[in-house]
Formats: sequence, C-alpha cells, structure tokens
Amino acid sequence: MMSVTNVVLRGGEEEAWSRHSVCSVEGDILVSNIVRREEGSGEYLIPSLQQLKKKVERVFGVQPSVVLSEAREGVSVNEKHEKQLAQQAPAVSIPLVMEPRSGLYRSPVVVMDFQSLYPSVMIAYNLCLSTCLGSVDRKSGVGVYAAGVSEVKAALEKGFHVAPTGCVFVDKSVREGIVVKMVSEILRMRVLLKNVLRANRHHPLYEHYASILEFNQNALKMVVNTTYGYINAGFSGRMPNAQIGDAIVEYGRVVLTRSIAFVRREHPEVEVVYADTDSMFLHCPGMQREEAFALGRRLEEEVSRLFPAPIRLKFEKVYQPCVLVTKKRYTGYCYSGEGEAPVVEGKGIEMIRSDQCAYVKWVSEEVLRRVFGGCSETQLREFVQGEFRRLLANEVAVPELVLWREVRMGSYKETDGVNHLPPAAVVSVDAMAQDEREMPLYREKVPYVVVVGGPNSRLRDQVVSPSVLLSEGGASYHVNSEYYITKHVVPVLNRLLEVFRMDAGVWFRTLRDLPAPLALPTPAGQTSSSRSSREKRIDGFYASGVCVVCGGRGGEVVCEACAKRGGVVMGMVCEWIRDVEERLCVAKKKCALCVGVEDIEDVACENLYCPNCFARRELERRHEECVFLQRVVNEVLERV
Repeated sequence: MMSVTNVVLRGGEEEAWSRHSVCSVEGDILVSNIVRREEGSGEYLIPSLQQLKKKVERVFGVQPSVVLSEAREGVSVNEKHEKQLAQQAPAVSIPLVMEPRSGLYRSPVVVMDFQSLYPSVMIAYNLCLSTCLGSVDRKSGVGVYAAGVSEVKAALEKGFHVAPTGCVFVDKSVREGIVVKMVSEILRMRVLLKNVLRANRHHPLYEHYASILEFNQNALKMVVNTTYGYINAGFSGRMPNAQIGDAIVEYGRVVLTRSIAFVRREHPEVEVVYADTDSMFLHCPGMQREEAFALGRRLEEEVSRLFPAPIRLKFEKVYQPCVLVTKKRYTGYCYSGEGEAPVVEGKGIEMIRSDQCAYVKWVSEEVLRRVFGGCSETQLREFVQGEFRRLLANEVAVPELVLWREVRMGSYKETDGVNHLPPAAVVSVDAMAQDEREMPLYREKVPYVVVVGGPNSRLRDQVVSPSVLLSEGGASYHVNSEYYITKHVVPVLNRLLEVFRMDAGVWFRTLRDLPAPLALPTPAGQTSSSRSSREKRIDGFYASGVCVVCGGRGGEVVCEACAKRGGVVMGMVCEWIRDVEERLCVAKKKCALCVGVEDIEDVACENLYCPNCFARRELERRHEECVFLQRVVNEVLERV
C-alpha cells in the first residue's frame, strides 16, 4: 500500500509555485508531482495520505487529480508543452498483422501468443524515456545524432544499442530505465498473485479470495499493457514520445517476424495462416489434436530461446475446427487443454459483441455449432429458415430482440431546427418528454425495440423503449420481424457463411409458407401501433375483409362459408380462448413464484430482462382479442 508522509518543502520567496516529486512506494508505484502552497507562508506542504491506493483502479485509468480530489490537493503532471508535442516526429510504425487465409480448417489450429509482448520488449531492450538518446539520423529526442556506421559500432561497444527505427538507447549496464523498473515490479507482483492463486486452490476460503486476487492481477495486467499506450499517444498520452513508441512497435514486429520465419524453417509441415501483433495461428494439416498440443508446447520452448528475457512465447489453445474470416475476425471450437470439453470462442464476430441483440448472438452461435458438427447445407438452410418463420410468427421473446446503442445527447447535428437523432436518442427524447430525470448519461447505452410502422416511415419512427411494450398501450405495437431479419440476422449470418459460399439472404427470399399473423379485429379502446394518430395507416379506418377463421377474402369478419359451419367455428374460437387462458395461467404462476406470493391475482412487474413478463403481457393481449372475437362471431352467427 502506498503511503506519503508529511513533508515540508522550502521554496524561495520569489517563487510563487514550484514542482517537486515526492513519493514513498511500498509494493506499488505511482509517480506524481504533488504541490500545495500553505497559505500565508513560503512552504510547500504534502500532507499524509494513508491508503491512497485502496483499489487498483486508482492506479490505472484515473488522472492523479481525480484520485486526490477528495484531499483537495493540487496535482500537476510534468507534461510537454503543446508546441513541443506538435514539433516531435509523428508515429509511423504499425504492428504486424497478416492477411489470413480465409476458410474452414478441419485440422487443428495451434494459437501461440507472446506473453505481454510490449512490456516484455521494454524490459528486454531497456526502452524508456530516461534511456532514449534520440535518433542516429535526425534531430530529435534529447540530442542530435548524425553518426556513421563506425560510430554506431563504437557506441554499441560502450553500452548502447540502436532500435530498428534508428533510435539509440543505453543498455542496462549504463542505466536501467524508470519505466522498465516500474513494469518489472508490476509484472513480478502479477506473477506472485497468480502463483498464490495456483498454490491455494484447496484452501477453504479460496472462492472468496480468488475473486479478489483475480481482479487485482487483471488490473495489474491492464496497467502494464496500457503503459505503451500512454507513451505513444500523442494527443492524450501522459508521457508521449513517438520515437520510443515506434521503437517498441518495431521490436514487436521483429520478434513476430523472426518467430514466423523460425516456424517455417524448422517445421515445414506447419502452415502459418494468420498472425496479429503478438500471436500466431499455426495450421497443422493431418495432425491429431494430441500431436498439436505437443507441438505447441515444443514451440513454446524453442521460440522463447531466440529472444532475451522476459520475452516468452506461450502456447495458448487449439482451435478445431477453425474459421478465419478476415483480419481480427475468427472463431472455432476452442480446446484449452487435453481432455477438456470444447467451447465456441471467437473474436470480432457478432456473438460476442455487446451492441447486438441476444437473439442474433444465439442464432450465429447455433449456426457455428452446426457447421462445426458437420451439418450439411440443406440442414443448415432448414434451420435458418425455421428461425425466419419463428420471427415472422412473433414467437421470439421481446427481451431477446432488444438493441442497445450509445447515446451522446447534445452532440448531434441540427439542420433547419431539425435534429438528426439516431434511434436510441429518439427513445431517450421520448422518455425525457415524460420525465426530465430520464436523461441518459453521455455514452450511456439505451435499449430500444423496432416495431411495425407506417408504409414509408423511417427507422427513427419505428423505435420504442421496451418499457412501452409493457404499458397499457403496448398491446398495439408489434415487433418488426422483417427489419430484424433483413438488417440483423441475414447480414450477420452472411459474414460467417460467405467463407462457405452460402447466402442467408437467398434463403429468406426463397422462403415459402410464410406464417400470416391472425387477422383479429381490434377491441374498442385500443390504438394502432403508431407514434400518433396522424401516423395511423389507412387500413386502420375500416374493418378487415379477411376471414379470421380460414383467412379467405370476404365482406365480414367471418366469411359466408365459415358462417354456415357456426358450431365448428364457435368451437374453434373457444379452443383458442382455452389455449390462451392455460398459457396465461402458467405465466402468472411464474410471476407469482418470482415475487414469492402465490395468492395474488395479478403481479405488477416491469422487468425488461424477464421474457416471462413480456410473454404474460402478450398473452393478456391475445386473451382480450379472442374474447372480443368470440363476441363478434356470435353476432355474425346470430344474423345468419
């Protein structure tokens, strides 16, 4: 825990402010310049701050001024002037990312990953702000260097080395970098925490302390991995230096390039099908999964010996089968160890994205499971078309169709007094019109559902909050199934199926026997599914000419042919009512058990994440329609 003791710094009378770096570190490292002038004197006081770092988040991702705001301290970070930042050389290096060989790989694909590559490079080659001497061929950095080859060789003999970018750094024998010491300490602390976790698995309180230690080691990992980001971030970095950032990236490229060349030279039977920054994907055609695990462990030792410590290649996992789509987009059955059950894992695909609805995630994962299981194209098409029918028949629960998008109120363009708001912002504005306290935070994710609108209505006119569907007027809204199919399900599946030359859009366009919604008359008092009465469709002003029994065309709610079979039609309607009442009774029992009260008639619940809540409201709406239909059919049959 960090502790800063009481220190009084004497400053000159002519100085109004001065900067002094004072810190006492026990276990963790936090470097900051804390200044406060005591009123009425020329002294600079740093009061005692016990347990400044109560949690690891206070070290990473938070400005020092925020950490010390409660103590009313003034904090000044030793940053470069804006003019100096503009004059420094721009960052030009980028990580090595290979274009993958897209396709389905049935044989094992071994994933090798360098453990904390950029922090390890900084430690191995002593890359730091305090060890950088500038470039050998340009005026930049601390000094001016225009050295020739002989001078560079002489410098190397005296404890210097030149990065692939031409930037000169001193070796550890001359000076060990401050950032290097910091990163080394944090890495050692992280390794210690992981060893403690591994050695105490059978402790009776393991579950309690494991969550705390796991959180801490992940936080330390984030501190280490973002150190490079702060160094190379010219706009928002706390210690930006493009030369050091480029040197780190170029050393990373060299490490990955040498590793790929070694694998291709020493193991020609293995194909390097993809590489990204610090990882390699090795396709092992004809190998068994056990042989792939053995190869991964062998390469872990062989490649690690090529580089100075602590740069180390780590055998991560095995994919079998594996689908490589494009850069940073892949998925497969992941085996973390021999004998373990596989799990579907991926990167960059919709089943792991937080801005996609739950139903699309489930469909994409289920399609992948069937593909990995050897499903034929015909079977896959039947499954996908079955899901299309479920959507069109409104059999998918509303919570599975909720979309979440970030909202940035106050930053949207306004033209001629009209705001061009995205759908989530429209929902937020509607909620704020009812209650000003509903204003979302900046970049807060707002949920919404797309419902059926008018013939030429825009998307922003078809979105409502999920809570609206649970309100009294929610029965008049119907989910826009075609939008979800054409704008979400089909594009997501095509991004996965294009590797196999399949098109989900064709499957939807060739779909036959589409389920038609039951054309029930609207009970009196209910409104149409539009935002206002002026947006009501024209068919809302006259009765439907479709028979509710057989779906045929006729002038009445029940056509003439069905009216002649009065007893059969009435029995059919009663059967509908009985079925809806049974399902509604089950839904109400679930709600009663959820709240712990069994003898209550109705449960006032508005849980947007509960599928039973929406199902109960839908069944209540269907029950009202069926009862109203029964009365209408009675009137028609009496006239006959």
